[in-house]
Amino acid sequence: MNKELDLTRIVTAALQRERENRHERQGWYASDLGRCLRGVYLERLVGPPAYDERRLRLFAVGNLFHQWLLERVQETGERVLTEERVEAPAYHFSGRADLLLLGEEETRLYEIKTMHSRGFWHRQKSGELVLPQHRLQVNAYLWLLRERFPNLQGYLCYVSKDDLAVLTVPVPYREEDVAEVQRQLTVLNTAWAQQVPPPPAEAVVFDAASGRWAVNWQASYCPFHARCTGDPDWLAKAEREASARNRKGGESRGR
Repeated sequence: MNKELDLTRIVTAALQRERENRHERQGWYASDLGRCLRGVYLERLVGPPAYDERRLRLFAVGNLFHQWLLERVQETGERVLTEERVEAPAYHFSGRADLLLLGEEETRLYEIKTMHSRGFWHRQKSGELVLPQHRLQVNAYLWLLRERFPNLQGYLCYVSKDDLAVLTVPVPYREEDVAEVQRQLTVLNTAWAQQVPPPPAEAVVFDAASGRWAVNWQASYCPFHARCTGDPDWLAKAEREASARNRKGGESRGR
């Protein structure tokens, strides 16, 4: 009798092993920028949350696409550095720049972000090509690598996990973004030194791009928000509050 492979069990076991083998973090990461700062603080304090298997699979798929794309670039024979370590010891901050294309006149930094096709095509249709948290991450790298690579240009590469479509967007160096990176890291370091977590992200915020109130993505993407608020039903309440504010705003505009 032929032995049957339980692929679901194999995948799940591999994801669990990867999770168990993660090292304890010693500082702040580039991927922390722009997120709910209390959530970042708690993740360092107590470790990453117990994501469900579906979320772990989504992370794994994104990592596979990410690594596959880097390998294809290396095969071209271009002068590149991949996953170059970037550090700011004074801020207890580190990251890995995905791809540096080395040229004689300039160096180009490419940060790769994978997303599902709906989010990918929304980037193009809405005109909001670069997400703020990704812009901060690129500017953090530009800030810390400019001495090594004087003529350094930044780019974000969004990759659709459904069809491998790629959108490359230039990200200019901005002093105000660097100042915001430093501000967030200062808040986190002060909180860590005092062992007092920063305040959680607001549940409802005004979205200037759409002109409407909405649930704050920093709260909805933070796995600790229900714990911080003590309210497992916070998301449904935030959605109702955003709807109520938008109705009120519409009534005001209609008068």
